[in-house]
Formats: sequence, structure tokens, C-alpha cells
Amino acid sequence: MDRKAHLKAEPSDSLFCKMINEFAREAREGVGEDEFSKEALSLFFASDRMHSLCKKDGVISLCNAGDIVVQDRYFFSSLAYQDTPYAHLVNSIFPLPHLLIYLDLPPVLALQRLKKRGGAASPFEKSTFLNKAKQRYDELFLSLSKLAAASYGLDASGAAGGAGWGVGMAEVDPPSGEVPCGACPAARSGFHFLKVDASKSEKEVFEFITSFITKKALFV
Repeated sequence: MDRKAHLKAEPSDSLFCKMINEFAREAREGVGEDEFSKEALSLFFASDRMHSLCKKDGVISLCNAGDIVVQDRYFFSSLAYQDTPYAHLVNSIFPLPHLLIYLDLPPVLALQRLKKRGGAASPFEKSTFLNKAKQRYDELFLSLSKLAAASYGLDASGAAGGAGWGVGMAEVDPPSGEVPCGACPAARSGFHFLKVDASKSEKEVFEFITSFITKKALFV
């Protein structure tokens, strides 16, 4: 069956994203840093996320129509970048994805790639901050990988089955009818987690991900 695919990213282009960009601009310039608390920033991101999910042509609507949505970033980023009780609270309502792909990359290499890309640096794109965020990502995804029914991944040599690579499948009761905002679209076929060594070439990463999706018969 042919299915439409849509590419989305966070933050989106909503009014809330403009607030986030204003915060980033003032943080780069070193002014107004106290005007936006961590709680306010968490709320901006969560509001943008809710709008992206629940608007008329949003992620929930597309999933209910049987389409595939590929999204760059999700609420896991808020849990890593804004690691506060409030961030966890406001993001607790969001549904799990069908497939979560963690592109694991050392911060030093990420900064090298950002430098090559050019453009204005985000206040989040600093070595100390990224190292802390990387640690929180690893802790968060370790808890997800404990749900794993199998181990599947690339080790340092690029071979399959490397230690520490988790694939989690958590089966949950499927909802009846359409998936409402706040329910889990992944519930129809389980939640899958894939950790990928993003220090590999784009070709290797792409082939590894597509191989996993094919073997698990996802999105068919």
C-alpha cells in the first residue's frame, strides 16, 4: 500500500517558535537572560509541540489518515535540554512515536559539524551544555532500551550486534477509532527504539536505519 510521507521538525514555524527564537537571540547577545525562566522556555517548546501535533493538518491528523510522519526532534529534546521537574510535567502528555531513532554523536564531533555548517550559533550549542545534554539523553534512552526485546546495532567496526545498542518494543493496548491528541499513535503496533552511531557516514547511517525498518516490517 502506498502511503504519503511528511517531514517535520521542531521547533516549527508557529508563534511559539518566534518566542523561542527571541529568547535565543537575547541569550546570544547577553541581554534579557533573566526575562525568560526555564519554566517559560519549557512552556514555549511544549506549546509549539502541541500546536504541531493537534492543528488541522498536524501530526495526529496525518497519522489518523494513515500517512507517515518523519520528525526531527520531539519531547525527548525538552527532557534533555530543559531537565527540570516542570519540563517533565508539561511534556508528560505527549504520545510516544512509533519509531524513535537516537542519532548518538559525541558533542565534540557535533560542534565540528556545526562549525562547518556555519550560521549563528544557538546558546545551546556550547561544549559544556552539550556534554550535559548528551549525558541526559543517554540516561533517558537507557531507560527506554531496558524495554528491549533484542539488541541490534553497529559497533565501532560497523558490524551488526554491537554491545549497548538497544531496540525496544513496548506493546500497549490499541485505542479504538481515531487517535486523539494525547493518546499514543504507536499503540497500534508497539513502540520501537533504535540507537544509531551518527559518527558514521550519512550513507552508513541511512542504510542501517532502512535495514532496521525493513527487517521489522515497519510502516507497511
